[in-house]
Amino acid sequence: MASEKNDDSKIPFAGLLILITVLGGILFYQQPYKTERPVNDQQGKTLIVGDKRVQSRLWQDPFASVKIHKNAEPITSQSQRVAISRQPPSPQGDGSLLNIRKDRDHHNLRSQLSEITKTIGKPKPPFRVLIVVTEGTPFASGTEYRLRHRYAVVSALGEAGYIPEEGEFFRYFWWDRTTLQGKDTCWDESCPPLDVPLEWFIKPNVMANDHLLALWVKDQDLEKKPLASLEDLVAFVKDSVPDAQKNQNYQDSVQSSMSFTVLGPFHSGTLRAMISEALAKPRQGLPSKDAAEGSTAIQFLSYSATASEAVLFEGLNIDKKQCFTEAECWEYMKSLGFDVHRVIGTDEELARELVKELQKRSVDLTNEQDHIALIGEWDTLYGRKLPLTFLEVTKEASDLDLVAKIKNLEDVDWPDWAHRFSYLRGIDGELPQDANASGGKSGSDESDSDSFFKLNKRLERPEGPAQFDYLRRLSLQIKVENQKIREDCLSEMKEESWPTCPGFKAIGILAGDVYDKLLLLQALRKEFPGVIFFTTDLDARLLHPGQYQWTRNLLIASHFGLRLDKTIQDSIPPFRDAYQTSLFLSTLLAIDPDTVCRTASLFSPGACDTSPDKHSFHRAPRVFEVGLTGAYDLSDGTRSIHASRPDFKKGEPVPPIGLRTFLLLGCILLSSWLIYAAMSPKAVLLAVAAGKSPMFWIFLFAVVSLYFWLYMSITNQLKDGEPFVWLEGISVWPTELLRLGAFFLSLLFLCRGYRTLQAKFRQLEAEFNLPPGECSGFFEWKKWMNFCPDFSRGNEAHKNIVPETWRVYMSLMSLQCVGSRIFIQILVFFFLFSFPVFLLIGFPTT
Repeated sequence: MASEKNDDSKIPFAGLLILITVLGGILFYQQPYKTERPVNDQQGKTLIVGDKRVQSRLWQDPFASVKIHKNAEPITSQSQRVAISRQPPSPQGDGSLLNIRKDRDHHNLRSQLSEITKTIGKPKPPFRVLIVVTEGTPFASGTEYRLRHRYAVVSALGEAGYIPEEGEFFRYFWWDRTTLQGKDTCWDESCPPLDVPLEWFIKPNVMANDHLLALWVKDQDLEKKPLASLEDLVAFVKDSVPDAQKNQNYQDSVQSSMSFTVLGPFHSGTLRAMISEALAKPRQGLPSKDAAEGSTAIQFLSYSATASEAVLFEGLNIDKKQCFTEAECWEYMKSLGFDVHRVIGTDEELARELVKELQKRSVDLTNEQDHIALIGEWDTLYGRKLPLTFLEVTKEASDLDLVAKIKNLEDVDWPDWAHRFSYLRGIDGELPQDANASGGKSGSDESDSDSFFKLNKRLERPEGPAQFDYLRRLSLQIKVENQKIREDCLSEMKEESWPTCPGFKAIGILAGDVYDKLLLLQALRKEFPGVIFFTTDLDARLLHPGQYQWTRNLLIASHFGLRLDKTIQDSIPPFRDAYQTSLFLSTLLAIDPDTVCRTASLFSPGACDTSPDKHSFHRAPRVFEVGLTGAYDLSDGTRSIHASRPDFKKGEPVPPIGLRTFLLLGCILLSSWLIYAAMSPKAVLLAVAAGKSPMFWIFLFAVVSLYFWLYMSITNQLKDGEPFVWLEGISVWPTELLRLGAFFLSLLFLCRGYRTLQAKFRQLEAEFNLPPGECSGFFEWKKWMNFCPDFSRGNEAHKNIVPETWRVYMSLMSLQCVGSRIFIQILVFFFLFSFPVFLLIGFPTT
């Protein structure tokens, strides 16, 4: 008895699949880093506090370090904490009360500078003073900003060749603000002194040491009149030059070579207040362009204030002749003594990039048909004006003058397709020194033994500082508005029209607090799964793997990425947010704008020669989409000061030479195969189905070459199109290539099935001596359109009923007839089912 063949495969596919899954998890799992550094529980008791220096690492919050240092210092009487006076020393000598107070004060600027000069020598011209204006709020976000800002400034100084006086210590001084009393500058009329951290950096070289003094000021400490406060701080620093009274020539030499650069302000509201101050200053005669020149000039580099000029100058008394355009207006402000260079762009530029990206995704905001929701915080200038700026950009009025833009901003009329929603910043209700806050949850909820109500009691209670219950109701409000939009759309549809009412097509979260953005995304993602979400300002907290389920495919328009081009940011790792990158660049520009501009001119030749402002070379905003492993840059491939896209080589999508050769050979073979297929298509298909050499390998190589040809054709057109990435979840091309592969495999399997079926037919014909059957003609529709032939009809007395039936059957099963029937069925199915579905939900887009 013949043994039966065992057709079961010997390959354990199930085990291999499990093994591949486990190996993939091991290879792609990102294990969190763990430190082995021991924790010193007595660290707070061993701080060095007796030598005027503050113990701190270079990445720590300087103000938090000063606070810890002051708490660790011996408590002295209030009379001993007297700031240094600006008056010259008394002629009575060391016996005066003023000198006694000076000796008792450990942290006055003059004594600090004297200590520094004893260590590193007297500063030689040029002498730079860098004033960094940072966030001053006591909340967690403010602390994080200060950590990031110090890291960015120190990194930029290190990249430029500067080294700190000491790596683990810095100093601080008391800023005496008595000269501001009675000028309506401070909220407290007494204008109490402030702690100002200072860091001394040196750039050693062969000829002489280049000195730089970095001062840290909180944005909120500038109070009512920030411009006057900073000018007072500059005057205070100039008056505190060491040995000023002993050597007037030395003082004049240092003061004349001192250059003051302010990195700030941090908030757009503070910048607007400075503009108002500059415009309100008494003017003597006509403004002069050289008014800001001289040793006392202060240069401002704005690294985080992104409000547009229309927002900044709204409601202020400006002259249209002097401020017809934004550039002319800043030149006018410079003539008034307020020299500002905007290193970072404006919200208007970000809004314009978002509108362009939404148009690529079939959300056209200019046709007034697609509805969007804009969610913003209304307790800040940034949150109130950003939705208005976004709305104005959709009107395509970029060629208007500044006065016209301001008028449009003041007389804004919200259209029906734009829906505004607002909230108060700080949804989680976290306050300083409130780490144990439960966000409104009662402590008895966890110990409640009633399991039936246990899940309900874990929901947000409508009480306490947390606003989670407001967030839930806001989500419900947006959902109700979305349903109302759909109902109104359906009611306006004509009977002969197909209903296309998707509701909100995009939702913009235009907020400044990243934690609020994450909470809003968490609340809205599940409610609107098919809606495009977009926001501004790239931040690494949006890219954390734990937040991916909320932030996936989030569109982010940002002025900077997390790093710059390697010619500018080489050894420094990517930063945590776009503002940190902006501050890094601003610091480099403050130190040496010519070098940075020349580096940037490598991307746009002649930029430094044609533009007198070396701080304002071209740097267009970027658009990112959150993928599986981080933010993917969707911007065009033009090389600039930003880091190049990872899929572009040197900024241009040009394939390497080896791949070009491979593609050329593949195209030649593909052309040869097509020519041969045109001569004998049936023979080629049968040879491919049979897997015969060399025809099978020619076909396989041609298909692979076609894949590479499609890949390179797509890549070469990606400047403004869809990127080609495999595993990020942001590109449509992998799906399309999989579909193309499925199409080729389907053809291959159909050919193989057809060959097998034909072999069975030949076997039956040989076994029963049946005549071969062929389709007599393509246009004989009665044959190939006969889906259910009745073989019982005909002449019953006919003796050749079996051969005739076989001939008809073979005629209907021929390649031409089967293909014609399948094509007709697909065509009917598409128009009856697929096309109506596309009309209902819209045609698929990228």
